[in-house]
Amino acid sequence: MNRYDWIEEMSENDADLFKRAIRRLLDSTFILKEKDEVLYSYIKRSSNQVNISEYLKVIGYNLEVSDDFGVAMLKQNESDDDNYGLKRVSFKAFTGDETAILMILWEIYLAKLETQLTVFTTYGDLISRIKFYDLDIKTTVIINSLRVLKRFSLIDFNSSDLTNNNISSEMPIRLYPSLMFCMNTDQMRAIMEEYMSDLEVINTADEELDSDIEEEDGSL
Repeated sequence: MNRYDWIEEMSENDADLFKRAIRRLLDSTFILKEKDEVLYSYIKRSSNQVNISEYLKVIGYNLEVSDDFGVAMLKQNESDDDNYGLKRVSFKAFTGDETAILMILWEIYLAKLETQLTVFTTYGDLISRIKFYDLDIKTTVIINSLRVLKRFSLIDFNSSDLTNNNISSEMPIRLYPSLMFCMNTDQMRAIMEEYMSDLEVINTADEELDSDIEEEDGSL
């Protein structure tokens, strides 16, 4: 008996959702309830979580679902976990500049989470934080980094806002809860210490993360 015979027994609709879930997880790591409620609802059902996890384990991954935040995510098996977590997500090697921008957006997300259910920042706020940390990142690199993070469902924005040479400082950037699961606290601390020098901010971020996701381990 084939270990995946249960796939053949699925309804046409469930088989389609199963394939979409696997492909989306492998491509972008996160599936968000607010972006694709149908696919997320399929994934979060207990029986489907078991099937998807069983299928993914063959290639060294697990499925994890945080229904509190509406996030389904691909995680590496613990035996395969190394380095900086998200820097290997979906086999994408994030650059130092991309990682630094991710950390800044993560910090902004945690700071605003207590007062905003739907968290936004602006392009101007991001640039101000980059300058605060004295990071020398070219505008073209910032734009490309934002596009990469959008691909992995960590942030969202209107792509047309990045197509002109005069990007508005008021351009909104949606920050998704998936930011909290891209790495665990130790991984984030290591990266922030590598790319940022303000240790007070790092310590504050640690405390906020521990408070917001006390029982969650988001390493990939």
